[in-house]
Amino acid sequence: MLVQDWREEQNPTNYTKVNLEISRLVAGESIGVYKVTFGPHVRGVHHSHRYLDEHHFLPDPIDGLHLVGSKAARCTQSDIVYIKHGRVHAFRNDEARERSFLFVSGSRRTGPWDFVQDITTYPELDFPTKLAPDLRNLGGRQLGDMLVELVDRKRDRNVARRLSLDGLALLHYVVCVEDEFTQSASRTDMQYFVANGEGEIEIDGSATRVARDDVFVMPAETGGKVINRGGLILYQFGLRDR
Repeated sequence: MLVQDWREEQNPTNYTKVNLEISRLVAGESIGVYKVTFGPHVRGVHHSHRYLDEHHFLPDPIDGLHLVGSKAARCTQSDIVYIKHGRVHAFRNDEARERSFLFVSGSRRTGPWDFVQDITTYPELDFPTKLAPDLRNLGGRQLGDMLVELVDRKRDRNVARRLSLDGLALLHYVVCVEDEFTQSASRTDMQYFVANGEGEIEIDGSATRVARDDVFVMPAETGGKVINRGGLILYQFGLRDR
């Protein structure tokens, strides 16, 4: 099983079509988790996907602008943006240093990700001067505030809460693990980001340690489980069952 700390050095691919460096971290059969890097004061090319749903996830605060459709909002903390296939979207890094964030993407039609085949780019467009108050106006969430609340909350059982919007095939849950968590029966692989704490993944008697900032895949129908070793909170990504 591949466990990858998203902050570690990867071997990125430079996609000139969108002027970005992108690294593949982990991927299952249908969706994957990727790291995208923006240079200082770089803006991504406005684009859309015909089939791919996409979640942009910022584990670290970044001073920049996210655009979805005709709306843009500043993102300065750990945020996530849910982007349905067909929506035009872009990001602008307003910092004087290189910055990175994660995106989760995929569909049953394309597999985990096929950037070359499923992308439509648009002529250079200006970001709107009037900004939405925050990413919630773009259909996103402020995960930093929610995570603080979950870390401080006392609980005696596992808690799973869906965070992504209705109408998306690509789903996002937060899972607070009390003792151990067994992935519910699914016909597709699940991708995980360790948002807090540490634990172990156990599959067929073999255990692998995971800690904050790790990403990993739990293959479908493996019967694997995740064991809490202290304050474990996971973000879970998967595709809606047919």
